[in-house]
Amino acid sequence: MIVINNSIPNSYQNAIRSPQHLDWKAAIDREMSSILENKTWKVVPNTGQKTVKCRWVFTRKDDGRFKARLCAKGYSQMHGIDYTKTFALVVKWNTIQLLFALAAFYDLELVQMDAITAFLNRDLDEIIYMDLPKGYEQVGMICQLLKSLYGLKQSPW
Repeated sequence: MIVINNSIPNSYQNAIRSPQHLDWKAAIDREMSSILENKTWKVVPNTGQKTVKCRWVFTRKDDGRFKARLCAKGYSQMHGIDYTKTFALVVKWNTIQLLFALAAFYDLELVQMDAITAFLNRDLDEIIYMDLPKGYEQVGMICQLLKSLYGLKQSPW
């Protein structure tokens, strides 16, 4: 029997208790720094507002980097209250083929890029409150989301 040691934690608690806890903590701190730099939320007192829960999602990149993402549990959002519409931008395969054909015809070079915080740049129209993430809790405080966060129904809009 072969046992595969999956070193990817499935919760914040498992991440901080793992042998690689310093690497996971650094990944969490990078994500929080990005969130705070983008002014994704403001911390407000909890006066009984309905909140969306959140959780940390961890992964290891192919090059060995540790990655942590804070994701809202958007499945708890209610249509008409927390969001009014959803949208996911998709591209048709014909469009991709046309792009490749034009690049080949005009001898152009195609370059790929990664927008690290793409979902964190969209301002929200709705008022959404979220619990503070594990490891950053403050007694009696919650987040008022100002910008989109991974997992929200309106994130890809």
